[in-house]
Amino acid sequence: MNIQNLYKEISKSEKNGYTLPVLLLLGTILAVASLGLISTSIQRLTSARFKKFENMAMSASDSGISTIRALLNDSSSSFYYYFWLVDTCIINAKDYECPINNSGFSIKKGYVPDPSKTYWIDPDWCDGIDGCIGRQKAPRCTYTEKIDWQEPRLNIGRLIDSKGEEVGNSLSFGTKAKVKQIFSLRSSDYIGDEESGYNSILIEGSVIREDNQAESSKVKASNSKVRANIQVEKIVPTSGFGFIAAGENIRDENSLFLGNLSVVGDRIGSIIWRRNLPSITENITCGQANFREAARANRSNLPNPYRGNGGIWIQPLMLPNSPIDNELQTYDKNEIGPNPVVCLNSNNINSKFNRFCKFDEPTDSLRVYEMEGLFVKGDGGTLSITTSDDSPVTLLIKGDIDVSNGGKICHRHLSSTAQCGSGKPANLTIQVLRNDPNKGLYTIPSTCNRDPNSLGGIQLGDQPSNANPSILISSTGKNNEKLSSFIYAPRSTFISSVDSYDTGIYEQELIKTQRKYGNSWRYENNRMVMISRGGVYSLLGEGPCSWKDRSTRCLTPIPIYTSNNRPITYENTNDYISDPIFKGKTIIADGYGNGLFNSVTNMLLVYDRNTKQYELWGYGAYGSSRITLDDKNHGRSGRATSRCHKDHPYGTCHRIPLGPDPTKGPLAYTPRYFERAGSRGIRTPQGYRWIDHYHIGLKKKNTINKRSFSGSIWVKNACMDTKGTKEWEFSKSYIQGLTKRYGNSFNWGVPYYRGKQIELWDTLRDFNLQ
Repeated sequence: MNIQNLYKEISKSEKNGYTLPVLLLLGTILAVASLGLISTSIQRLTSARFKKFENMAMSASDSGISTIRALLNDSSSSFYYYFWLVDTCIINAKDYECPINNSGFSIKKGYVPDPSKTYWIDPDWCDGIDGCIGRQKAPRCTYTEKIDWQEPRLNIGRLIDSKGEEVGNSLSFGTKAKVKQIFSLRSSDYIGDEESGYNSILIEGSVIREDNQAESSKVKASNSKVRANIQVEKIVPTSGFGFIAAGENIRDENSLFLGNLSVVGDRIGSIIWRRNLPSITENITCGQANFREAARANRSNLPNPYRGNGGIWIQPLMLPNSPIDNELQTYDKNEIGPNPVVCLNSNNINSKFNRFCKFDEPTDSLRVYEMEGLFVKGDGGTLSITTSDDSPVTLLIKGDIDVSNGGKICHRHLSSTAQCGSGKPANLTIQVLRNDPNKGLYTIPSTCNRDPNSLGGIQLGDQPSNANPSILISSTGKNNEKLSSFIYAPRSTFISSVDSYDTGIYEQELIKTQRKYGNSWRYENNRMVMISRGGVYSLLGEGPCSWKDRSTRCLTPIPIYTSNNRPITYENTNDYISDPIFKGKTIIADGYGNGLFNSVTNMLLVYDRNTKQYELWGYGAYGSSRITLDDKNHGRSGRATSRCHKDHPYGTCHRIPLGPDPTKGPLAYTPRYFERAGSRGIRTPQGYRWIDHYHIGLKKKNTINKRSFSGSIWVKNACMDTKGTKEWEFSKSYIQGLTKRYGNSFNWGVPYYRGKQIELWDTLRDFNLQ
């Protein structure tokens, strides 16, 4: 019914006496209609205002997340990015909003942790030490100075106080009221590991209405809570890549000695000492000069940290998993055994020597070789490996590596005629496996000799443990040849030392000897002195291959012990564990008497680095487990050498001085009256040298002691020295090749962290209009 018809009805009603009721009805209808219109208008106005405040609150939340992400992604000159890895909670948060710590309790409200005092839980790193919390998440020092964590903590703390952070400028609503947008970080919870994860941020955006300037007049007009899971990834810049890394666990505080190392090539990269700072026993002061002193690198030429090229960094970063793990899922390995690979010169007549010393035929795929150990000794001793991008090589070493006395690992690119060291280091991986503890290969572990007066090398520890392998590289070749490889051996000791292995003017040479067995004679090679069991002098002998098949004989390093039951380390000048009478001595060669005289049968040629004199030391053979220096005149098949002359210089037959030159001089020859032959009346031939009597092969030592490396080593101990010349190439192309082969996790080094895309966005509205 329209208004005109309604009016006609009202007029008609007046004539019929119904005027008043109709007017009342009309008034009611009009009132209801007006109220409806007014209500609709009010609802529309209220809804618009509701929606506006709601959008402003959500916008404040968005702005808060953007602000936090921009702040924590700042990697220019601060360390805010480590706060991606810590948990926080606003002071007035509800309990369920706060993250849970490792003990199962909510973290402290309103408190921002110091990232350098938060830790990754890592049982392997703690290695059974009581009270060990884990590995530090963030460093205490940069390359050059102490990090001030207090200022960024205060700034982050402003985000989790109860005041809120204002977004933009306040907005005026009329003349009496203003509104402003604020946000508060209610909590942040990092979920993940050192490599990657996400930070779950709970943020609250609010709209505050201010009717006047009084604090009591401020009213929260609306608020909107948002939970955003932001992806966090580790990024390693070129300057942070670790070319040299030392330290397996928290015990390894003497795991680095750089000596006079010179970095060449691009000269951009880092040397990473994996240890907490400060440590349990040694508080290293921050600063480049102090770091160099701590790493015994005062004579080294390293990347300049003040130019952003890297330097020495002390932080217990997590190493990538074994590089072979992914490769063996696709490729098979060739097992070379049961003997270690031994590469010597051309005098070899032992069928177990010089086998598997050439891998010079690249294919179209990866080649993996597993061997018990690797010993490359003397001029002419060479392990030759040719690789290509399509045919890289991985050597899996189950024992020790000894490349010394002029021996070399010759890595070539594409052709076996190319120069040694031309091979791309990313194409040759040498991975050393930890010794099987079930084999019972126990000895006293070695560490770097970091004594203030030390020249470098290693020294023994003080507690027996499972024997970790050693990697001795005291020669890399001549004419600018170099060892180019990636060495992954986080439980092995890397040794590159020449002066610690000082042998005077001579070194051992492989020769053919004639030995009598019963009534017959046969030729064989003299036994070689090796370094094994983490850096212990050993002889390469033969023993049973296994307990299951004792009839088969295999090559095996047999450690040499002093008479006080201590193994003799490769560098023992300052070694407080070794026998005092053997300190400062180097074992050069092994000798075996031919039975014509009543002298001690087994002898070692020893050089005294203090007196510059040579000596012969007798030893007793006690099976394949060890040999022991003799101090009781025993040695010839267990019989006492009673015919030793009473005025012998030492009064015994098991220590014979040879003077400054074992090849000439009065002490180098047997005296006329010293020994008699087995038959009465036959004297020692005049002019008979002791080294000839014991079939000891010697040659003048190569005076070239330059060692050149390309690639990287990630080891338990990196022990170098202060003598000779050592060069290490830091190359960007190597980083690219390594990550291409193994993935981005092997772009390993000093990281920064970035919050990237948001993986989850959950709006948790708690809206209340006042």
